[in-house]
This record gives sequence, C-alpha cells and structure tokens, in this order.
Amino acid sequence: MKDIGPKTSVLDRKIMTTIVHGKRLMTDSLPKVCFYCREKEATAPYVHAGIDEVVCSVCLKRLTARDALEDRLTEIVTLESQGRYDDALARLNVIFEANRHLDDDQWLARSIAMHRCAILVDAERFTEAEQACRAWAALGFETVDLRWLQASYLAQVLDALGRPREALAVLEEALGHRDPRYLPLARGLLRQVAELSEELGQMVAPEWRHLAEAVAKRFRVELPVGDTLADSIIELAKITRDLRPAFLDEWERDEGKGGRP
Repeated sequence: MKDIGPKTSVLDRKIMTTIVHGKRLMTDSLPKVCFYCREKEATAPYVHAGIDEVVCSVCLKRLTARDALEDRLTEIVTLESQGRYDDALARLNVIFEANRHLDDDQWLARSIAMHRCAILVDAERFTEAEQACRAWAALGFETVDLRWLQASYLAQVLDALGRPREALAVLEEALGHRDPRYLPLARGLLRQVAELSEELGQMVAPEWRHLAEAVAKRFRVELPVGDTLADSIIELAKITRDLRPAFLDEWERDEGKGGRP
C-alpha cells in the first residue's frame, strides 16, 4: 500500500481523503501503521516519556523492555561511579528477570550483557569480564559498532590478563567487519591495535593503513606521517580527539561512494 501524502502522527493526524476509482475514501479507515517500525499494523497504545502513539505488538514489547532498562540507567551508572559494582550488577539482573518475557528478539539480553561488560571492566574484575564479553558475543550483534565495542572491551581484558596476542587477534577480527556509518569509531580500535603491536614488539599489519587513512578522511585530516604505522595511528587518535567526524552523507558527497573502505 502506498503512503497517501506525508507521514503524520498516528493519533493526532487530521482526517485525510483521497480519490480511489472515483470514490472518496476516508484514509482513517485504513490500517494504522506502527509509529516505531513504520511497517506493521499498529494495534496497541504506547505512552511513555511524552510519547503517545500507537505501535505494533512486536514493537510494544521491545519498547517496554527498552524503557525498563533506560529508566534505571542513571541509577546504575551512579552506583558504578561510587564503586558499588555488585549493586549495579544486581539492578541489571532484576531488570532482565522482570522483563525477559518481553525479550523475543534478545535486545534486552544483549543490552544487559553490554552493560555487564562495562561494569566488570571498570571494576577491573577481568576474569569475570572475559566471561561476560564472551557471553555477549554469543548473543550476536545487531550492528558493527556494537561488535567493535565488545571487541574493545575484550581486548582490554585479555591484555590485562597477560594475553596481548589474543587481544590483538580479537581487534583485527572485529575490524574485518565494516559499515561506513560507524567508520569514525574504528579510530579507537586502531589505536588499540597500534598500542598492542608495540607492546608485542611487532609492526602494525600494513593492511590497516587503508582503514586508518579512511578514518582520517572522515575527520577531514590526513593520516599523520610517523616513523611507523603505529606512530601514525596513535598520533591520528590524538589530533582528532576533539574533532567531529563528517556524517556519512557529507563524506559521500565530498569523497564519492567509491571511496568506502
């Protein structure tokens, strides 16, 4: 079914009319589309934090689970900042157990796993953190940026456990997965690759130069010239620390789609 006119709020839009085979049709008699996914039929009200819309049953579950976590994140982060790591982890467990029946797509399980990793790394409980990172990976990743974040945590953990070679392998495997939307985030992983390579007394693999150059372009700078590729990558991270990268559409307009790494 084609959209009739511009998209409007499901609950608040005015009655629109169109002509179908010479007859006037009240479009409010047509199935309402889910406010969130814009695909499935809207069947249930969703009211939260100033939003008052109608969504499909699948999105209602995810939104309810998401709100249950996000509404308590400030509390959890505060506990973590106070060093009350077990209390923070306990809050995550309570949220998951109370809402696991809504978690058909495992979004909540993956999100809880991500926060568990962050807390355990911050607590320097590295053996537990490794287990948490691997449990997160077992659930899969919806997007490349989350895969990279998990790899970053796991690499920190493995290095802290005296296994830098494994840490480097984790980062290199993760960087093999690409999505230009998240390219600027590769800067952090590349820096970890450079630092671990130096720790191991080896050169950064030349295959990462092209990726480093692409990251530099997104920040509108040139890859710095260093004695080694590791030096160039570490310097790139320093000089772009306070810079805003170009958005994907800006970058494609300036560089052309053929320039994707």
